[in-house]
Amino acid sequence: MNFRHTIVAAVVLVALGAWVFFFERGKAPEEGSAGTLASVLGLRKDDVWKVQIDRPEDPLWLVRQKDGRGELWKLEKPLSAVADAEEARRIVGDVADATVDRMLREDVKDLKPFGLDKPAWELTLATDDGTTRTLLVGGKDPGGSNLYLKRKDRPEVLVVSSYAIDGLQSKQADELRDKTVIAFDKERVQSFELTSGGKTIRVERAGTDQWRITQPVKAKARTEKVNSILMSFQSLKGSKIIEDAPKDLKQYGLQPAEAKVAVWVRGEKEPRVGLLGKKDSSGDVYAKAEQNPAVVTVYSYVLSDAQSKLEDIREPEPVKEEKKPENAPANSPAANAPAKLPTAGAPPSSSQPAAEEPGPTLRIDKPIPAKKPADKKPAAKKPAAKEPAAKKPAGKKP
Repeated sequence: MNFRHTIVAAVVLVALGAWVFFFERGKAPEEGSAGTLASVLGLRKDDVWKVQIDRPEDPLWLVRQKDGRGELWKLEKPLSAVADAEEARRIVGDVADATVDRMLREDVKDLKPFGLDKPAWELTLATDDGTTRTLLVGGKDPGGSNLYLKRKDRPEVLVVSSYAIDGLQSKQADELRDKTVIAFDKERVQSFELTSGGKTIRVERAGTDQWRITQPVKAKARTEKVNSILMSFQSLKGSKIIEDAPKDLKQYGLQPAEAKVAVWVRGEKEPRVGLLGKKDSSGDVYAKAEQNPAVVTVYSYVLSDAQSKLEDIREPEPVKEEKKPENAPANSPAANAPAKLPTAGAPPSSSQPAAEEPGPTLRIDKPIPAKKPADKKPAAKKPAAKEPAAKKPAGKKP
C-alpha cells in the first residue's frame, strides 16, 4: 500500500513539474520583460541604500550612510556594526544586475508550484527617492538554474537567475563585518602622514609619481619607497575581529597608538586614518580604523612601514664635486710649496711636532748656473804672493 502511494506521489510530482516547465516555456517573453532585476523593478542600482534579507529568526539588514569620507555601510540586524562597504556594494550589484529570464504575466492563482505560497524568505530594496520593492523568494525551476520571485504588491511571477539571489539565503553577518583598517585608491592620494614615537613625517604629491617630504624637513622623497608604503596600506584589512568595541584601548597599544597612518585623498576633506598597536602572542599587530570601534589583527610588516624613518624615505642628495676657479692653474704653487721648517736653533713649537729623522730634503729654488763649455780651460790662477818672513830683531852685543 505504501509502495502504491509512493508511485502515485511521484507521478503527481512529475506531472506538476512538467506543467510548470511547459507553462513557462510555452510563453514567449513579452517585449521589455527580459532585462536586469533593477530595470524590471524600476530601480537604479546606485540609488539603493538599504537591503533587507528577512529570513525566519535570522534577519540581515544593510544600510548605506554618507559622510565626509564618502559611503559608509552598516549592519542594522542582527547587530549594529560597521559593514564591509566593498562586500555590501557587491551584494547590491549582484541583486540589481541579476538576469530576469521572463515574466509570467497571467494572474497566477496557484502559487504553490512556484514555491511562492509559503515563501522561504523576503528580499527588500529601498532607494534614495523613497521607492521600496519587496520580493517573495520561492523555489527553483525544473532546470535548477532559475528562481521564482514575485513582487509582494504585484501578481506577476519573475523567473530570475539564481546565481546572485541564492547565496543571500545563507549569508551571515560575520561575513559582512568590516575588518578594514584603511583603504584608498593610490592614484588619488594627495598626501599622507606617518606618526610614531611622537614624530610625524608628512609626504605630499609633487607630480605624477613624484613626492616631496614637507615635514619635518623639506626634501625630495624616494618614489619607490613611497609607492611601497602606499601599497601596504591601500587595502589593509584585518584577519579577524578581536573585540567589537573595547572600552580600554591601552591594552592593545592603541591609545596612544604605536603608529598612525593618515591619508588625504583627492576630493575628500577629512583624512582616512588607521591605527596600529602592539603585537599579540603570535606576532600579529592589533589595529583599528579610526571610525570603526572594532579591534582586528593584521600582519606585522605593516607596522614596520608605518614606523619608517626619515632617512628611509628621503632621497639621498648627490655628492657635489668642488669646482676650481676657471683661471686657476692645474697645480697651485701653494700646493707644491715645501713645508715651513723651524728656524735653526729655535725650540720646536708646541703646535708643530718635531721633525722625524731623517729630515726632509731641502729644495733649492735658486737657479743652477749654466755649465761653461768643456773646450775652454779656466784661466790659471796666479800663485798668491808669499808674505816676507818677519825679521828677527837684531840683538845687542854685549
